[in-house]
Amino acid sequence: MKNKKKLARNQIPVFRILKKLLEIYTEIKLLFIDKINRKFKVKKYLSLNKINLNLGCATATKKGFINIDIAKFGELRLDLRKPLPFKDHSVDYILSEHYFQYIEFIDSTALRCLNDYYRLLKKGGKMRMIIPDHEKFFKAYAKKDINYFKSFMRISNKLPHHLKYSSIIDYINYSFQYGKVRYAYDFEKIQIILKSIGFKNIIKGNFNPKEDRESRKTYSLYIQAEK
Repeated sequence: MKNKKKLARNQIPVFRILKKLLEIYTEIKLLFIDKINRKFKVKKYLSLNKINLNLGCATATKKGFINIDIAKFGELRLDLRKPLPFKDHSVDYILSEHYFQYIEFIDSTALRCLNDYYRLLKKGGKMRMIIPDHEKFFKAYAKKDINYFKSFMRISNKLPHHLKYSSIIDYINYSFQYGKVRYAYDFEKIQIILKSIGFKNIIKGNFNPKEDRESRKTYSLYIQAEK
């Protein structure tokens, strides 16, 4: 019933206008937050001997890292689509767990971000990325393995009424349309991109209980690379 009402509201022009205005307000607010953090809050971290960055940390903040997210979770609130305000060759380690898939790929924002990470890392510095492994998604889809998706994805109470689960493809669509994933990656794609930037020793890693969330283990791709 709630989904029906939500769908009806979204079809009324005034609600669409209000939604757009809210999006504009949110962008302006985040722009202001980003500027304040870049100008005043980042300074105290620039002189550290060892810099480990946890990008897109959300609630998964970690000790020994500078936890960064545009939302109010970590030490710094930055727009991660922009170059990070750290010196060239100053960062020892970069960790990003399930945030990179939300960066737009088609307009080259994702590529610019990866180039920026390479700029930041010291020689021999390491980067570890955890993203959804869409190769696993499509293999499960080809096998019609509905239980694979059900093991980590709950969509029945999140979709509008007219899109209630009827086919396994809905799980793939959900990850993009409602999960807001901007691009599907597999190891081959990431490896090609990282090599073109200059990264080396690019390998498919494993789950690390000290850094990774157990709840995402089933569908995650773990990538390690070095400058």
